[in-house]
Amino acid sequence: MLEVLSAVGVFPVDGQRCVRAWHRRASCQKCVESCPQDAISLEDGISVDQGRCTQCGKCVPACPTGALGGMEGIPLHPAGSLTLTCGHQLVEEPSWALPGMHAVDELVAGCLAAAGTKELILSGCSRCGLSGAALAEKADALSRFLREHGFDVVVRPVEQKEVSRRALLQGLGSQAAAHAKKLARPLRRRLHGRRPELPVRRQLLLKAIANGAPFTVSLGSLTAGERCDCCMLCARFCPTGALQEKQGETLALELDTSKCVDCDLCIELCPKDALSHDAQQGGMLTLREISLRPCRDCGRPSADERCPQCGKSRRLVMRG
Repeated sequence: MLEVLSAVGVFPVDGQRCVRAWHRRASCQKCVESCPQDAISLEDGISVDQGRCTQCGKCVPACPTGALGGMEGIPLHPAGSLTLTCGHQLVEEPSWALPGMHAVDELVAGCLAAAGTKELILSGCSRCGLSGAALAEKADALSRFLREHGFDVVVRPVEQKEVSRRALLQGLGSQAAAHAKKLARPLRRRLHGRRPELPVRRQLLLKAIANGAPFTVSLGSLTAGERCDCCMLCARFCPTGALQEKQGETLALELDTSKCVDCDLCIELCPKDALSHDAQQGGMLTLREISLRPCRDCGRPSADERCPQCGKSRRLVMRG
């Protein structure tokens, strides 16, 4: 009965977070490449074929901007024992239902360990494709990762359990409420307008580091070549707000590496092909800084002879 009810669930999709929603030239298709069921389409914005989707969660860590699955509600408070489960099953508290069991990776395990969790129980799920030997292998891999980074955490696999009718009905009610919140987030964003937003997974990572987590992480880093004229097209379309414009006596393009998720949209959009990946660095970086002078036509500060607005107007006039 539980499998029948969970089969009608809707896998959360936040299309406004998708890199392709920020610019039509974006070529990212990491979610499509990660989906074993060919359930994800990027033809007209991001969409999930709910009939094909098994809600395994493999697309969740693959998406750099957190457009798939929704990861809100992770219990970042100390817990002696925490069961990680998915929407296909119901377990007793304390537990956290992920969008799919394959969404449990080193980042999730490390963040929970940094929050003080001493035992992680992985609840096997045949629909997610993580049960039996595959589940045991996953638990071993996470245990090794946590030990290597100084965490004394037990990772224990358990197979999916049958639930009583009463527990089933109670669990469905709580899951429905949590699922409604996830589905409401994209709607609120459409009503209030799109804005740069840091993915939940990156937020968790930064919180863990701030709490003294002893594991290193890979943050995005870029370099801007001499061809960069600080047009700020990259900053305007950065989905996480990692690229920022700073203007005073000079015009500077800055990068907050903690917010960069390596979506590569800035590299694809740069009209001068001036951006590229750089060796790992951290903190706030000044990628490019140029002097300003008064625009020849309007007098506003400009990096070129004419500001972008006046330059565009002039080109249109010359075209007739």
